[in-house]
Amino acid sequence: MRKLIRDTILPYDFIAFQECNNNCIFCFQKNTANTHFTDEADVLERFDILLADIEKKHIGYKEVQIDMTGGELFFRKGLEQMYFTMFDKILELKKKINTPIRCLLGTNLLYEDTALLFNVLEYINKIDPTLLRGIFTSFDFAGRFRTIQKVELHRKNTLKLLDYTGKRKMYLAVVSVLTKEAIHKMMAPDDKLSKRIKEVYDEYYVLSQKYIDVSKE
Repeated sequence: MRKLIRDTILPYDFIAFQECNNNCIFCFQKNTANTHFTDEADVLERFDILLADIEKKHIGYKEVQIDMTGGELFFRKGLEQMYFTMFDKILELKKKINTPIRCLLGTNLLYEDTALLFNVLEYINKIDPTLLRGIFTSFDFAGRFRTIQKVELHRKNTLKLLDYTGKRKMYLAVVSVLTKEAIHKMMAPDDKLSKRIKEVYDEYYVLSQKYIDVSKE
């Protein structure tokens, strides 16, 4: 019997940071101006533990997948070297165990300075593009955006990222948290904020269908 996909891929979740630059209503943690930032050395130490576990458990799997999330991975400046080191280690392990290792990077895209994000993407693309499966972000009808400005920031960065990923062998996934309130806002937006969220959501849907059509050609 052929193995199911979940039986052929060894999955890992790695939470690099608890800290975030947004306060989603549905989030279990609350962020304040006094939030303590995780030390980079701690992140690398925990990542080494994850890689050691992969080395022990990869046998029998066709692929390893690491979903890397936060908090938020890319709103702090000056973390390029930390991420470069992490992906150097992934590449080294991939060669050692002779098994593909693919990563998914999660980001809320709610930051003006996207230099860290694109510096990391460029570095991965330089050393081994196959290390990155894609990027995922959330766009929710309720709970995530408190202002129209936040919605516009997400849209701007999503379109920028879509242009980047569309030219490379990686994908951009936009997911939504569906709650009772979110479904109500989706079906009947009743204020300026929810109406703008609905407009952008529809735009994302149209873009997704265009991408699917192009990929079939």
